[in-house]
Amino acid sequence: MKPARILLLAVALVAGGLAAFLATRGDSPAPAQIQAEAPVVEEARRQVLVASAGIGVGQRLDETIVEWQDWPESMVREEYITSDIFPDADAQMVGTVARFEIFTGEPIRQSKLIRTDQGYLSAVIEQGMRAVSVGVSAESGAGGFIVPNDRVDVVQTYRA
Repeated sequence: MKPARILLLAVALVAGGLAAFLATRGDSPAPAQIQAEAPVVEEARRQVLVASAGIGVGQRLDETIVEWQDWPESMVREEYITSDIFPDADAQMVGTVARFEIFTGEPIRQSKLIRTDQGYLSAVIEQGMRAVSVGVSAESGAGGFIVPNDRVDVVQTYRA
């Protein structure tokens, strides 16, 4: 090997070693001080009545599809059914009918339910039964009993 190449290789090794020494020297920043963790403040919680299973439109509620669930106080809206206001709401909801679809884990709201004494056709008739509406005029034919998602039998149609 030529002496010039040996000299060049030696200079490269010395420069590389010097660079490695400077890179690993104590120039790295001091380790960050570990700060004491702030104490976790437990937020107040309330029991909210939620759907433990999906509830379809027109489905009657029972104890198996509603349950109490802990919710943070800041997330509870006033229309939710809570145990401090309605302690036996899970029992009172038995037999009420869902006016709208309620998803699993969704809080139960009075506005999505109807009691059987409120005149909603699906709440009044039993499962498997049919109701008939006799037309008097175009405006009063259904009497307000037929709402979206009700199933009806069309018995007769005619042209006026």
